Amino acid sequence: LKEQSGAPYSSRMIDIDILFYDDLIIESPRLTIPHPLLQERDFVYALFGAVGKTVEVEESLLNAVTGISGSGPAYVYLFYRALVQAGVAEGLSQEQAQALAAQTITGGMEMLRVTKKTPDELIAAVSSKGGTTVAALDRFAQDGFEQSVYRAVHAAVSRAEELSE
Repeated sequence: LKEQSGAPYSSRMIDIDILFYDDLIIESPRLTIPHPLLQERDFVYALFGAVGKTVEVEESLLNAVTGISGSGPAYVYLFYRALVQAGVAEGLSQEQAQALAAQTITGGMEMLRVTKKTPDELIAAVSSKGGTTVAALDRFAQDGFEQSVYRAVHAAVSRAEELSE
């Protein structure tokens, strides 16, 4: 890009990091965008919003973003793989288990997005006292599922910090 005078904007560029994954864009002050564009915050949000959801974070939180959004797809794939393997172990075909696991994950995320309910509200909505979901959730709790996720995210954040030094 050049100014009307013909001089490149590069001497007045501002850095902004952008992490783009599927429909999520994380923005912080490190991706190179011409300074005049940054004066128009609405323009920048409209530009990034055209390709996905934009979340603004402080640069100091980029490693946390990496732990959640950068590495997060692998966590989802791991959970999907485990659901598929469990389904196959319970007698479903590979194809059946894959279709059911994929739709379950997609549907669950869509319910979060569309209903605007909290995860706890949605969990309660599909859980009956003494039912199958409660039995599974109890097993997750006994096995430390949420703590395992926390430790995994923390490991990713710690590694991102090491790599950024």
